[in-house]
Amino acid sequence: MECGEFFYFLANSAIIALQHGKLTAKHIFAAEMTFSVFDHARVRQVLTISLLSGTLLCIFPPRQPAFQWWADQAFFIALGYLLFGLFFLIIDNPRLMFVCLGCSAAICFFKNEALDDRMPMPGAPPPIEQGFLQTPKEICSFPG
Repeated sequence: MECGEFFYFLANSAIIALQHGKLTAKHIFAAEMTFSVFDHARVRQVLTISLLSGTLLCIFPPRQPAFQWWADQAFFIALGYLLFGLFFLIIDNPRLMFVCLGCSAAICFFKNEALDDRMPMPGAPPPIEQGFLQTPKEICSFPG
């Protein structure tokens, strides 16, 4: 099937699905994209366990350089989980889609709420040393 024939077939499938009121991602992409690999229970279980393990290692990393690097890349990992969730939405696999979106949400929520001294907020003033407030002498000079 050539490229032009494929797009004609794809457009024709979408028109037929619209006429019957059943336009979903599965109807549009089922013509050429069949992902029966994700329909097996064991494959879904292995993927779910690996996705959840990656999330937990990102949130609670052990004190080893590889895991610290994984935790430092939390933004990109959450974005990757979001993209995987959109991929599973397109191929109409709601179980893995919700797992990916939940993992992305968990990483974002935890990194947003966690207080991390290593990463100061952008534009934040430098930290004040405990017990001493350093101010210019003109402001704090007392007469006498």
